Amino acid sequence: MHEASRSVALSDDRLIRRLVKLVAELDLDCRDFVIFGSGPLLAHGLRRHIQDLDVVARGAVWCRVSQYGFPTAGSINGAPMAVFWGGLIQFSPGWISEDWDTDDLIGRAEIIEGLPFAQLTDVLEYKQMLGRPKDRPDIQALVQLLRQQGNGLAAVDSIAAERRSRSSHGVAHKLRTTDRFGRATVGRDSLRRHVRVVRRALSIPAGSYCPMTTTGSDRT
Repeated sequence: MHEASRSVALSDDRLIRRLVKLVAELDLDCRDFVIFGSGPLLAHGLRRHIQDLDVVARGAVWCRVSQYGFPTAGSINGAPMAVFWGGLIQFSPGWISEDWDTDDLIGRAEIIEGLPFAQLTDVLEYKQMLGRPKDRPDIQALVQLLRQQGNGLAAVDSIAAERRSRSSHGVAHKLRTTDRFGRATVGRDSLRRHVRVVRRALSIPAGSYCPMTTTGSDRT
């Protein structure tokens, strides 16, 4: 992790304040989670408001939030989640597919006002992959900022290539009819073409997670 050179007054945002309170109450180690989704856009001043906070967690942090949070499942990949404040703060042990390595995301996080946020290059790749109408303004803002930063856009393709090479079984790149729990799912390449129709996608991230049950959620 490294300290970001640019930040905004995050303490003014109600969700950030609630997350800070939750981190203190549950004694969560900031070295074991990273804020993803649209959270980094808020941290860099590219968004004035966000609807919820998506947090990727590992180890003791994941087990602790899954113990105290409300159990649910991601609508995109069916992965286990633990949510707080009526779903406004959402924790998960992975992100979208096996292409996204939790340790890598956390290890490359940038610290802004004491909280770890995912790299903007990761946020851009994620939003381009889904290509939802609501992501278009974010994509434009990210591209503009990364162009101003020089080689930011080139880093997107580089990181994406590295992530694909780390996919040990190629599960995220092959069309699949079911995941290991028998749920209908498709691979990442197919998701890019059909995400507006198919809201269930990709095998859940590999690893050993604390057991949870399901009900539905979404990503920003």
